Amino acid sequence: MNPEPKQTDEDTFEVVNGGADAWRTLLTRTVPQLYGMFIKRSVHPALAEELTQKTVFDAIRGRTGYDPSKGSPRQWLFTIASNNLALE
Repeated sequence: MNPEPKQTDEDTFEVVNGGADAWRTLLTRTVPQLYGMFIKRSVHPALAEELTQKTVFDAIRGRTGYDPSKGSPRQWLFTIASNNLALE
């Protein structure tokens, strides 16, 4: 797995404030890694796709609940993903 791309304070600010470009960049970088995490945890590819989609949907729907003091946007997405996997 590739190391986490450097997340700047400006990137975090843009994600928190709903900047479309910041969200696009975050998701472009992170979605393949989320899918890979599900596959590595022995999830069937179709279920991995479904869980990846659910994670993105949950993040966008719950974006106002993101708290930058608790971690980067990427860490937040992986927490949502882990929670979705645990519920399966």
